[in-house]
Amino acid sequence: MNQRVSEQVTANLEIRLNNAQKSVKRPYPTEAFGPIAQGINAMAASCQVDPEMVGTLVLGCVSAASQALVNVSDKRFDAGCPVTINVFMVAASGERKSSVVSTVFRPMYDAVTNFKDNRRHMIYNDVTVDGMIMGLINGCPARVVVAPEASVVLGGYAMSKDHTNRFLGTASSLYSGEVLTRTRKDEDLYAPDRRLSMTLLAQRGLAMEFLSHEMVMEQGMGNRFLYSAPSSLVGVRLYSDVELDQTSEYLDYCERITKIMAQPWALHPQTGGVKARTLRLSPGAKEAWVQVYNLLETESAPGGQYADRVSYTSRFAEQIKRISALLTMLKDPTADEVDEESMLGAIDLGDYYFHVARALFTEMPANKDELDAFKVLEWMRQYQLSQQVPSVPMREIYRGPQAARSKERAQRLLELLVEREEVEKIEAQGGYGSRRRGGDSYAVVNL
Repeated sequence: MNQRVSEQVTANLEIRLNNAQKSVKRPYPTEAFGPIAQGINAMAASCQVDPEMVGTLVLGCVSAASQALVNVSDKRFDAGCPVTINVFMVAASGERKSSVVSTVFRPMYDAVTNFKDNRRHMIYNDVTVDGMIMGLINGCPARVVVAPEASVVLGGYAMSKDHTNRFLGTASSLYSGEVLTRTRKDEDLYAPDRRLSMTLLAQRGLAMEFLSHEMVMEQGMGNRFLYSAPSSLVGVRLYSDVELDQTSEYLDYCERITKIMAQPWALHPQTGGVKARTLRLSPGAKEAWVQVYNLLETESAPGGQYADRVSYTSRFAEQIKRISALLTMLKDPTADEVDEESMLGAIDLGDYYFHVARALFTEMPANKDELDAFKVLEWMRQYQLSQQVPSVPMREIYRGPQAARSKERAQRLLELLVEREEVEKIEAQGGYGSRRRGGDSYAVVNL
């Protein structure tokens, strides 16, 4: 890598480290997408959404289109890792999630409808664990889950209590390129080289459920997502007469996705799995990537800026490497290496998503106790405001949020909220007054 690029990478990394703890998000680095940067801006302007929403979905789309075609490696001879990217976006109702998904994924949908083979079934909108596994084994070996409302997947059968472990475990294994297996009394299936990417859009409540689920981080699936939280434009989306289908920028984007989708898949004749070629990092790209890799590792040490999220940080250099391969495929779906420009773009995007994830991890509950306590707190706040009372009697809390229906559970959650000084306990008074009959009550501190 030339001296100018090396100095640029080093300077940018130092600036980002110094700004890592700032709460203000920097502008989304649309320019990192190179030739389709203007296409992303055009889609964002037409849909009237934050460019982050469009760019994030573009990464999900390119990942789904490319994961059967290429792997990526920083080594000279190994097969590399999949280029699968899993996207988890937090966006409220009314943020036009479905329309943006339709706009970004349209060229993929169009290509899929014209396939005459198993690729016609490469897109899941709703899926069960067994359906996902058997579809990958016996049908299309590379698929994508696209869920504008993630509750369809995460709030349904696939994420029910009995199937959460299998769903997350299977998705984690496929992300890492591991063999997909299924063993039953009358069958023993072994299916290597399958791919599954996920593009999930969730409202904040479901996002909290997901990130605080005890299995998400324990099994590692939560550490295998790019997280996005685009800013809302509700209230400033005045009517726009943009004809997106007539813009050269959008047509160019669609053409690039179509070219990737048109690339033939190579399949193993014995296993039915994908035979992906490997993109290597150019010398300049590798030098830039190694700097990031070393920085993330150094700052993960005890006392480092990222020591609190080692499990996420330790995987993030690979996320950047995967993004660099996707940017390469957008430029040339027949390329055999990642160049410096694509890697620098991936580093810029990776930095952005890394700090979005850290902000979400800080904001979201760390476990089920915190999540349930948050639900109780919000219910109490609404109760006090709607009833215009100074506190909530314990008997009402028992009848309130589902998370606090048992006495023991309610006490545990209220103790947590009191300890965090978010509610205060008002003990029952003596005598025969209503407070005595009703027992203790609790009040939200910052109503």
